Amino acid sequence: GPLTSYRRFIDVRDAVQVFPVLMEAAGNSRYEVFNIASPYEMRVSELTDRLIKLSGKSVRIESQLNDGNPFQGIKLELSKLEQYVPITLFRPINETLSDMLTETKKRQQCRG
Repeated sequence: GPLTSYRRFIDVRDAVQVFPVLMEAAGNSRYEVFNIASPYEMRVSELTDRLIKLSGKSVRIESQLNDGNPFQGIKLELSKLEQYVPITLFRPINETLSDMLTETKKRQQCRG
């Protein structure tokens, strides 16, 4: 797909920490709705560039055009989330990517 679209990438380890906080915040209500996402928007191209740089590899990314699909990303309303969850809870994306690369290398060594 297009590398120009954006997302609010979140580390699963951060998402897991958010759930108990929000369950407590919901109190007696069984039907509270929260958007859980990183407070930072990032283009897919920026994410892939960071991952390639961290990997130290020489990689060429090929992308297909939208084919008429105008979707670029979702503008999420996070003000409700921010009332209960400090922005500092979300780790930097480079830390997530670095940890992913480290784990991938460990798994490859175990196989090989």
